[in-house]
Amino acid sequence: VRAVELFPGTIVDNVRLGRDHLTLDDVTAALDQVGLTEELLELPDGLNTMLQPHGRPLSYRQAYRLMIARAVVGRPRLLVLDGALDQ
Repeated sequence: VRAVELFPGTIVDNVRLGRDHLTLDDVTAALDQVGLTEELLELPDGLNTMLQPHGRPLSYRQAYRLMIARAVVGRPRLLVLDGALDQ
């Protein structure tokens, strides 16, 4: 995890990042781990909210936590956070 790199698509799509074997429960568990689930469910389309470049309509902080959720959803054995906690 180095910087916010989101693509146009839903929140779920951005967490899965093409790993279609990941279930909605997997995605929700990862979002729970980063404390983001409740905030995202408050959006009008919830986890189906379409994201624009740079993560809009999410704040920078939310977009960054979404990137961390993307990293942990696959249950990596090792996770390198390059400056992720500096802010």
